[in-house]
Amino acid sequence: MNRQGDAKLDSKIPGLDGLRGIAASIVLLAHMSKWGYSLLPGVDLHGFSRSGVILFFVLSAFLLTSQILSWAPHLLLTPKRWLLYLEARIFRIWPLFLFVLAFSLFTTHLHLIPVVWRAAPLLSDLPVPMTWDSLQEHLFMRKGEDILWTIPVEFKFYLLLPLILLAILIPLRNRRTIVISILGTAVLAAFLLIPAAEGTVDTFPFIGVFLTGILLAFVRRQDIEKTSAGKPHSVLYEWLAWVCFTIFLLLIPSVYFAISNLETPIAEVKSHSLYAALWALMILCMLRGTGIMRRILDSRLLTFVGMISFSLYLWHRIPIHLMHRLDYFHYVDFLPQWLKPGIILIVSIGIAYLSYIVIERPVQQWRSKRRKAVMQNSKGII
Repeated sequence: MNRQGDAKLDSKIPGLDGLRGIAASIVLLAHMSKWGYSLLPGVDLHGFSRSGVILFFVLSAFLLTSQILSWAPHLLLTPKRWLLYLEARIFRIWPLFLFVLAFSLFTTHLHLIPVVWRAAPLLSDLPVPMTWDSLQEHLFMRKGEDILWTIPVEFKFYLLLPLILLAILIPLRNRRTIVISILGTAVLAAFLLIPAAEGTVDTFPFIGVFLTGILLAFVRRQDIEKTSAGKPHSVLYEWLAWVCFTIFLLLIPSVYFAISNLETPIAEVKSHSLYAALWALMILCMLRGTGIMRRILDSRLLTFVGMISFSLYLWHRIPIHLMHRLDYFHYVDFLPQWLKPGIILIVSIGIAYLSYIVIERPVQQWRSKRRKAVMQNSKGII
């Protein structure tokens, strides 16, 4: 659930941070609703968090593939370039991930610490329960407790992506139409043949989602080449983007149940494929459109939330569960119920921003300096 790609790539794709902000906000607000803290009265997003996770996956595949497609052809066969790719993925995910694991281990064993054991009923198991055995399982990507399940799924995709792209680009680099046709067929086959899975840390059940992001990157690359040749954008795409957005609103379980007589929402049947297709279409239409939605996604608020989205995803359970426990022990009975979701939201963003400036940003700055040094030493070959 992280901020993918280099700053140079980010600047070329309008609305990128805003989309991350949308994804993180969906997960946060859905989990708040799950615990009875809906931000807007009557708007229950419980059961909708999966769409935000799927958006993260589609964006991850799209951005990384777009970045690799911008490489010079000879770099595809340069081991040093792939090692730098892997290093970038490791340092983007692991520093904060390790900190979250260590913090979870500390709070899980809070009752054993003499000075702070009285705080254990409120602070234990935050953001997730973590024992020494489960810590080892998480480090080896064999387990993902609660929200942490997405980390091994995405990181394993990072290792798989070079193999997928090398298999495509080496024989078919200049045959974009054929590549897009093959990827489209692969996406369809994956969604039809591979069943969706819950509670897994394997990438395979989500391969259709990631392939959707890869396909989107190739289509986007083709668009860029055609646009440079003078192909105009159409206002139709802007309208299609808003249609996709409206469909997402209708797929919110509470909304869907209110307007239909069915007991199971459509999204529960094939949620991975449905959400991935809608997000990819919405992103493509936004990029091809006239820019109204793009300008909304480029707003300061959504850009800020997108910037801290990885931290927001990993830490948001703390204020939600803490408020729930304070409610349970009747410590916050003096607060009106409508105020509690706002407090959770503000605290979540505050924790995420602190995590970003203390952990994420320094690592990003170090990575940027290292990248420049490597490029200089390699005389621009990287």
